[in-house]
Amino acid sequence: MSDRPINDASEGLSELRDSDVPEAADIVSTSQRDHIEAVRRLVDQARRHVDARTLRDLETHQRAIEAEARSIGDEVSAVASGVLNELRDVTRHQDIEAANIAAVLIQRPNPPAAQTAPKRPEIHVSSTDPSYAKLLGNPPPMTDIVVDKAARYSTDEHGRVIRAEATLPTGPPGRRKRYSQSSLKGKRRGDDAGHLIADIFGGIGDRLNLVPMGRTVNRSEYAALEIQWRKAIALEKSVDFEVELQYDDDGRRPSWLSVTYKIEGEQSQTVDIENLPEETP
Repeated sequence: MSDRPINDASEGLSELRDSDVPEAADIVSTSQRDHIEAVRRLVDQARRHVDARTLRDLETHQRAIEAEARSIGDEVSAVASGVLNELRDVTRHQDIEAANIAAVLIQRPNPPAAQTAPKRPEIHVSSTDPSYAKLLGNPPPMTDIVVDKAARYSTDEHGRVIRAEATLPTGPPGRRKRYSQSSLKGKRRGDDAGHLIADIFGGIGDRLNLVPMGRTVNRSEYAALEIQWRKAIALEKSVDFEVELQYDDDGRRPSWLSVTYKIEGEQSQTVDIENLPEETP
């Protein structure tokens, strides 16, 4: 497709005016003359029934038809000339506009570089250092917290954990903290304080690693995954683990947990768990 369609149309109309239109008019005129001659022959054959006046009238009409046929070319040519002039005006206008746009583009400064999202702060803490106890019990919002250089937790704007990841085991078995479990916010009746990283894999007992889980979820669905990981670790295989948490409101209880894990030498697996509350009387 041409990038200058108006110029192409202008040139095409010029050719039409200079060559195609006269040729077309001649074709029309010739065709009309042929028809008239045929009529004359028919009239001659029936001359005894047609008087001289009728023949003169016929010749008059013939000349008029021929003149009109020739005028076709003149009128179309005139129209084409008018259209060509308008197209040339538009073309000149476009050229001027293009030049103005080019001048503006040349003068326009380069757009500012796209701003990247601010980097989340990252805090490295030790689970055995008492000075980090408050942070582990009440993590700050929008922060990545790395515990013992082994497990990473990411928080949202409310300070809730939305992702935890690690290579299991993260260390020796951790120690449960009863107070952290009993005082966990967001628990419903029948909920456990579920460990995101189980203490048998080195998971800490602080609230950073705890979320309210339905009893069946914690002791059955989530526990079934932990059994697989324990067997793999017993065979001296590492387990890459990540859990993402989804919240339906501003509360502290996740509605879904999406667990992705890869046992060494095996394919990665993802399991989505709906954190349903227990049906209690």
